[in-house]
Amino acid sequence: MILGTVRGNIVSTINHPFYGGRKMLVVEREDFAGKPSGYLIAVDGGVNAGVGERVLVIDEGNSARQVVADPKAPLRSIIVGIVDRVDTEERAEAGRRGPAASGSSGRPRRGRTSSGRRPSG
Repeated sequence: MILGTVRGNIVSTINHPFYGGRKMLVVEREDFAGKPSGYLIAVDGGVNAGVGERVLVIDEGNSARQVVADPKAPLRSIIVGIVDRVDTEERAEAGRRGPAASGSSGRPRRGRTSSGRRPSG
């Protein structure tokens, strides 16, 4: 499986009958940190992904054909999920160390001082 971000829609007036009514998208591959590593073309597998969304892609023909239940489909890549976030050990460890270590501003919540008391005056 591949993580990626949808970068565009493909519009095609003439294509294989399998693609009729199916949404084809350009997906930029990326690593867990979001660093780009190339592009691929994928069919939306029913998740209704849009431009700018981070997605999960199956990039193996046989698995993709199983998703659409058509063993003869001319298909290699299919989007099977929209990613909300990616948790890694580094992120989980930062969360255990507290808000300042995990990227929070470290500022107290609105209406409270750093000691947790409401400001006087």
